[in-house]
Amino acid sequence: MSSTPPPPSTRALEEARQRLDRELAKHPEDAKLLLLRGRADERLERYEDAAAFFQRAAKVLRAEGDRAGEAAAVLEAASAYGRAGDFSRARLLFVRAVSTFEELPDAVGAGRARAAYARMLLDDGQAADAEEQLRLCVGALEQGEVWDTLGWAQERLVQLALAADDLEGALAAARSAVESAARAKDRPRFGAGLAQVARLHLASGNWGKARQYQERALPYLREAEAWVPLLEGYLMLIDGELAEGGVDRTEALIGEATEVADRVRKPMFQGRLRVRSGEVLLLRGDPARARALLQQGVELLQRAGDLRSSAPAFEALGRAQWRLGDRDAALVALDRAAWMHRQLGDAERAADVEAVRANAASGAWKG
Repeated sequence: MSSTPPPPSTRALEEARQRLDRELAKHPEDAKLLLLRGRADERLERYEDAAAFFQRAAKVLRAEGDRAGEAAAVLEAASAYGRAGDFSRARLLFVRAVSTFEELPDAVGAGRARAAYARMLLDDGQAADAEEQLRLCVGALEQGEVWDTLGWAQERLVQLALAADDLEGALAAARSAVESAARAKDRPRFGAGLAQVARLHLASGNWGKARQYQERALPYLREAEAWVPLLEGYLMLIDGELAEGGVDRTEALIGEATEVADRVRKPMFQGRLRVRSGEVLLLRGDPARARALLQQGVELLQRAGDLRSSAPAFEALGRAQWRLGDRDAALVALDRAAWMHRQLGDAERAADVEAVRANAASGAWKG
């Protein structure tokens, strides 16, 4: 049973606002009451009203000489304006919050403020400015062991690098995230980070590094019960081994992955893995068993709505049917594969399958 209390209802928040208003009528310069009043408005998504209360609190705190409290209140006001979509006001207040934290000096507070500022800049579509703030905040967040915010910032840096087609930059940010997760002793994030580095190495064409990182990631993903990333990782390794002709290793990986997919009932992955098993059996010269697994695979994939995996699965099924002498069934499977590739917008692959289908129809295809 979760220990997290349920969020307050709208009615409870409205009642809280009324109580706070009564108290503020008696104590209009009470910064704590002003902050609470702003947070109540924020929970009700009245962001501009919330920002006004936060700014009043900041003014009171400044007058009292509490610069740290002032900086925190300004940061809340900036975030509220950002949520309201008033990015110009938010930007001014974020800059003020960062400056105040730096003057204290409070490097960690400034890092938190920069991360919040970056979030708003991303919402406003200002990717370059957001990246600058993210790069400025990560060191302070690591120093202050603000692991959750740091992880968010590092992930955004990875995504921004990928959006700019900068694989090297993405890899550098992803490796930094893995190192931070290790220092934080955050095993689930560490495993997810290793898997991300593996995917980026694969995208850059370095299969050896991709395999190394993915193999390291598997036990952490299994421990965290991160079933989808775990199964995606297995499929990466399976496809890499298949491409290299490592049939025995591929079969072992398929066995491990299938046990997970069947146990946690993930039809899309169950389908993909049965297709891979069928492909291995075709390589081993056993088209009868291959056909049975491929038929199971395409049924599961279609049930899961996975068109992208279904297209090559029907190609493999066509090969199995052909090798078993069932020409008509093979042609039907190839037709389905070509149609799916066209639905996916891959005209080149569709044309290749149609050429194979033409050869099969003429009896020239060897399957």
